[in-house]
Amino acid sequence: MSSEIRHRRHGAAPGSAGARRIGDAHRGSQTHDQRGGFGADGALARAAGRRGGLACSAKYGRAFYRQIGRVGGEKCARVAGADFYSKIGRRGGLKRAENLRRRKEELANVVDGLDGEVV
Repeated sequence: MSSEIRHRRHGAAPGSAGARRIGDAHRGSQTHDQRGGFGADGALARAAGRRGGLACSAKYGRAFYRQIGRVGGEKCARVAGADFYSKIGRRGGLKRAENLRRRKEELANVVDGLDGEVV
């Protein structure tokens, strides 16, 4: 026996014919795979995301989300520049103003359509 001990993982070697056979046997066996996966079922993806988010929230707490948000924001400011935030803020404000204007117009059309009727 040599002084060098080799550790072998159980199962077929990655990339071998046996590994391909095992992969083929398992592929499509899950219900979500048969229905097209998460991309084909948005409700399934939302439910999985919700469960994962709740699990992370329970595990790490609110402070964790504040910390990763701060770190991500600082990196974005370094990479994209501080004026990036003012640009996206203006863009978001314009979109909000546009949505409010459209809602007011729709409400005015509904009110005009009532012709004095009491609902």
